[in-house]
Amino acid sequence: MSWAPPRLLVLGTGFGGFNLIKHLKDDHEITIVSPRNHFLFTPLLPSTTVGTIEFRSIIEPIRYLRDDLHFYHAHAVHLDVANRKVTCRSATGENEFRVCYDTLIIAVGAMSNTFKVPGVDRNALFLRELNDARELRQRIIQCFERANLRGITLRNASGSYILSFAAGNQPVWNSQRNSMTL
Repeated sequence: MSWAPPRLLVLGTGFGGFNLIKHLKDDHEITIVSPRNHFLFTPLLPSTTVGTIEFRSIIEPIRYLRDDLHFYHAHAVHLDVANRKVTCRSATGENEFRVCYDTLIIAVGAMSNTFKVPGVDRNALFLRELNDARELRQRIIQCFERANLRGITLRNASGSYILSFAAGNQPVWNSQRNSMTL
């Protein structure tokens, strides 16, 4: 009977999954399932919205990380722990398939916290993916271009400002000062 390497299945291509795969020895059969086919260095994402950094300079394709991995551009939709299988749906939604594993690493990240502020989930632009940065950049450019047009007033018919935008960050709790900073 021949030896087969253990099947490692990693869900997600963020910091956790990326670093695990990058530093893992060659003694596993590695499969990655993620709707994002690249690693995104999110700390630099805000710089792409204002043009300081080009979008493509903060991503690294997952397929080029190692020669010995299998990558599926898909979402994990069901976990069968008893049979060690994950049901996946392709990122385009066209088909479903199953991936078997011996070891499963779930590194899918987290959702943005709206702190239960009404309307934030519908009206705010979150900055988590490249598409979010592109959309925010386009909106900023549109605001500046609109402000440059002749005959534009600062307020619309209801009296609210139409040529303004705000940027913010989520609050951070400082346990040493017992205070919250923005």
